[in-house]
Amino acid sequence: MVNNDSTPTTEPIVLRQPEQLLRQVLGRDLIVVDCQQVPLLPPGENYASLMLKVDVVVKKKPDADNERLELVAKMAPGTSLQQRIVKITAAWKKEIYIFKELIPQYRELQREVGVAEKDLIDILPKYYGSRLSLDLNERDKADLDAVLLMENLKSIGYDTYDRNKGMDFAHAKMAISKLAEYHALGLAFRMKKPDLFEEARTMTDTIPFDFTSGTTAGFDDHILKIICNDSRMAPYRDRIKKNLDKSKNFGYYNLKAVEPWVTITHGDVWGNNMMFKEDDDKNPIDIKFVDFQIAFACSPMKDIPYFLCTSLRIDTFIDHLDDLLDVYHNQLIDSLTRLRCDTSPFLREQFDEQLQHDASDQFSRCMLTLKFITMNTAENDIDLNDLKGSVVESKANDVFVERLWQAIRVFVEKDWM
Repeated sequence: MVNNDSTPTTEPIVLRQPEQLLRQVLGRDLIVVDCQQVPLLPPGENYASLMLKVDVVVKKKPDADNERLELVAKMAPGTSLQQRIVKITAAWKKEIYIFKELIPQYRELQREVGVAEKDLIDILPKYYGSRLSLDLNERDKADLDAVLLMENLKSIGYDTYDRNKGMDFAHAKMAISKLAEYHALGLAFRMKKPDLFEEARTMTDTIPFDFTSGTTAGFDDHILKIICNDSRMAPYRDRIKKNLDKSKNFGYYNLKAVEPWVTITHGDVWGNNMMFKEDDDKNPIDIKFVDFQIAFACSPMKDIPYFLCTSLRIDTFIDHLDDLLDVYHNQLIDSLTRLRCDTSPFLREQFDEQLQHDASDQFSRCMLTLKFITMNTAENDIDLNDLKGSVVESKANDVFVERLWQAIRVFVEKDWM
């Protein structure tokens, strides 16, 4: 069992009883003929779960032909530290709800206002089943059999962007545009389906991480030391310290909803949680989002500085940040218009004002995430049972220092802190 449920364990985590999951979606007669599973990602590429690559051969009926399914199983995290940090019941309930309920409800809302079927939001990998436990007496309490089973997007041509380099403008434009559409659907859902939105709020307004583990303790001092040793950043040391002091727990708890800016956010919009399909010339033609464990009912602008600081190539961040803010706001208004919503509360002046407010308490979270994503997992020995020592307080590399400076520069210039 895991956080808030029992004592963490290092018991190996595997996908058990895949038939029970697949029958939820593919029918009660399904038979699993063969199931092969291996880790999808190397250590250090995912911190809040264990991702398994699952290749399954099934028969949908006893007399049917064999079919091969290439899937990904999102399982409980595999180390005792991760299991202490992650509130597995809250995290998996939330993400399962978004796959099974929320996005289908968004699509139905679009149909009701006349959006064509081909234009319905389609940002998730295909869903193949889920559960919290195999224990019939504890079905609402997560254990190490908790799983979200989904399509393996890599098998159909999607891939993540290189997190160490960041996105070019074309990929960033597609990502922030689709993020705006997702946010607009949440705003419209609240206006048009308030009872269902309150259900969504209940399901998503949980913080699925426990910061009392001490993993991030000392990070503020680590950042301030780097800043003091860099002539570009040192003049802003007091301003940054003031922001860090008021923004404990990296923004997760500064989520008070401010009308009318209330939607369901993604919560963790960085490079590894977006997968692109590209044409032969490497131009993006589609995008999917994964990992909704930190989704929350709050201002959509909480997602924006986090995406911009953690996901962009440095030249994109320098040259196109304002362009991307324009893309986001234009898409937000266009989407709300298509959903037949009053856009007057969401005009650019109000947007900029709310963004300034929301960006302020996301600064420390952006900095912490940058430390994680600029770690070279091939060169650094990342110990998932000692994230504080092996990541949080590890020596800063040049990539981190440069991206830290660029983020600070923008936060200062935009008066976001």
